[in-house]
Amino acid sequence: PKPARLFPAPGGATVELLDAEEGVSPGQACVFYDGDRVLGGGWIQRD
Repeated sequence: PKPARLFPAPGGATVELLDAEEGVSPGQACVFYDGDRVLGGGWIQRD
């Protein structure tokens, strides 16, 4: 798990990771949790 900020927008959202992360690629899943509970997610796309 990585701390991040979520910026919702119509038709999608932008996620800003608070710590550097290597190897994030389009097509991977981005999933949000509160403990063990899944809050939501989506697929990573290029800007």
